[in-house]
Amino acid sequence: MQVQPRSRFSKAILLTLLAVFSHISFLQAQHIDTLYQFSWGRDAALLGFGLGTNATSYFLQQGLDPLTAEQINMLDPNEVSSFDRDALDNYDATAHTVSNVFLYSSLAMPGLLLLDQGCRKDAPKIGLLLAESIAVTNGITGMTKRLVKRNRPYMYNPDVPLSEKQTVNGRFSFFSGHASFSATVSFFTARVYCDYHPDSRYKPLVWGLAATLPAATGYLRYKAGKHFISDVATGYAVGALVGYFVPTLHKVNPGRRKQLRLSSAMLDGSPVLVARLRL
Repeated sequence: MQVQPRSRFSKAILLTLLAVFSHISFLQAQHIDTLYQFSWGRDAALLGFGLGTNATSYFLQQGLDPLTAEQINMLDPNEVSSFDRDALDNYDATAHTVSNVFLYSSLAMPGLLLLDQGCRKDAPKIGLLLAESIAVTNGITGMTKRLVKRNRPYMYNPDVPLSEKQTVNGRFSFFSGHASFSATVSFFTARVYCDYHPDSRYKPLVWGLAATLPAATGYLRYKAGKHFISDVATGYAVGALVGYFVPTLHKVNPGRRKQLRLSSAMLDGSPVLVARLRL
């Protein structure tokens, strides 16, 4: 079976989670003036959820095989919803390449926070928040892809070579990992910047850029024939929510901080994140 880049990325995430988990005690012990605080309960839940979903994603893929030529020839475009059907004619190698450039470029966005003195002071904490955000997004995305097994749009396109269709990756359309990852790091960066600079006149620009980059990335994935519109929209929403709320959950707010409880659990053999809000 061909090993996909995302599988290698999942392995890296697992190793990263194990490494950063050991730093929580150190970060808890720091009493410097900071916007974010860590707790064993909350961060064990987030890291445990990220670890569990990434591990589940990895093991689920081991039992998946590409579609056979006969199965591919039997795919019926009419089974695709009318909302998504326009994507079936898309197949653009340039859009695919540029979408990858956008994806890897988004990795640099959190690094811009280091230009700010306050963010540099809290770099270890912000780094762990980012690791948690990426782990959760990657885990949810990967596990969903391997459970849903939705065929990508190009699988229905007769102009695409059969050799390209006969890969396991062709079954991972829902939902877009490019959109979810890009949205996570973009919204994370915007959230953290605005936490440190709540009165900044640049906030509209920061949020505008945070919203535009993953949207452009998702559109390119759609034009490349890699995803349907619903894949991109879902990936965008998941990534944006994770990138926004992971820093928010850690923000120091004595009046409300202890009202939220996070825990991880298993549901039908899959890890889930449970949130309890005491009003």
